[in-house]
Amino acid sequence: MIKPFLSLSPKPLLAGGLAILSLLSACSPKAPATASATGQTSTQTLLQQKIYPLLVTLQESPYQAELQKSETLRQLASQRAQRVKQAVQTCTDVPCLASSVQWSAAEVQQVGNELVRLFQSSKRFRNVVQPLKASGKYELYAPQPDTAFLRSAWQNSAQAMNHATDVYFKGKKPRYPKIDAISFEVTDPAFQRQVRQTLENAANTSGDQLFFQIPLQASLEALVLNGRDEAVRYEPLHQGLNAGPFKQAKSTDWGKYTYSLILVPGFGPEEEGIVLHDKAKSRCRMALERYQKGLAPFIVVSGGNVHPNKTPYNEAVEMKKYMVDSLGVAEQVVIIEPHARHTTTNLRNTNRLLYTLQMPLDRPILIVTDESQSSYIMRFEKKAKEELGYAPFQQLKKLSDVETEYSSVPTSRQVDPLDHLDP
Repeated sequence: MIKPFLSLSPKPLLAGGLAILSLLSACSPKAPATASATGQTSTQTLLQQKIYPLLVTLQESPYQAELQKSETLRQLASQRAQRVKQAVQTCTDVPCLASSVQWSAAEVQQVGNELVRLFQSSKRFRNVVQPLKASGKYELYAPQPDTAFLRSAWQNSAQAMNHATDVYFKGKKPRYPKIDAISFEVTDPAFQRQVRQTLENAANTSGDQLFFQIPLQASLEALVLNGRDEAVRYEPLHQGLNAGPFKQAKSTDWGKYTYSLILVPGFGPEEEGIVLHDKAKSRCRMALERYQKGLAPFIVVSGGNVHPNKTPYNEAVEMKKYMVDSLGVAEQVVIIEPHARHTTTNLRNTNRLLYTLQMPLDRPILIVTDESQSSYIMRFEKKAKEELGYAPFQQLKKLSDVETEYSSVPTSRQVDPLDHLDP
């Protein structure tokens, strides 16, 4: 038997609050739709948009046509399909199967060279870079010349595809194996059959698809097979539980407030069956006190489905329900950030919300939390740079034992190729 995993759908767990429950059903993950013409389910399409923005852009018709003219890229695609078909016939374990869809360093270099050649030789293909730079999804590479930017974005994508199959097919350890690891035993015969079938389908349906289609599809299948769709639950974030705040923000007089937002990081219980930890409730109450003083027009509650591993309970959703149902805060005041899995990404993802909800970028954000986490935030810059490649803040300042302020940074929009649960 394949080792089972928990249901993917977050479950509402506090009684009452009909408005919240209604909104929750509107923003909760839906069952995957039937496969599209590209072979992707709706969940896989959302995952691609979030993890692989370059590849989404390359699939647009003007760029796709240029890629399909490339003999180099067509040859790579053909070789990949043959390699995968051979692996399906001859491999005796999952790591062998997974290796057939992974990019070698030489292939990554070869594709990068060809993309640069197309950029330099095709007027149509030259337009691919500016929308990507404007999106901020590759903000760390934005200062680079266009050809170097394109190569860096491609390397990011290839790294992400390899990492997905490393972790969720081969069973290699991610950064945080306790909460992010594979859902199966790699030696499980049923799992091996599933992976073999997945790769066989990808190779047999590749046809005239683009050079990255088989590795991309394998990486998305790996995530979905493992029940790892956390990155796209509750998307799009300006709808569902955030529809009220999004509407409210459009008419907010920002000049009346010192801060754009009050950020409340979540605290996940380690025990099964606990909906919301007392520490998270305490942080919510402290944030409410600051909100009632008029420091900011909105409160962001931040935290994903994290502790214990594969919990069906989302920290941000449960904190919003607590603030609205138990503390009486207006629904349109509380914004959920339902994806962060660590303190570093509590800040990073809150910065992203400023763009998503079209809020001003020129005001600081106030973090309200307990003393221990507040102290940790003041010394986590090194860890953030190691994991994200940058610090998700500037002008960080400790105001009290439980209050810290900071200003957002545009690099927070950068896609992380090594965290598929919150890229």
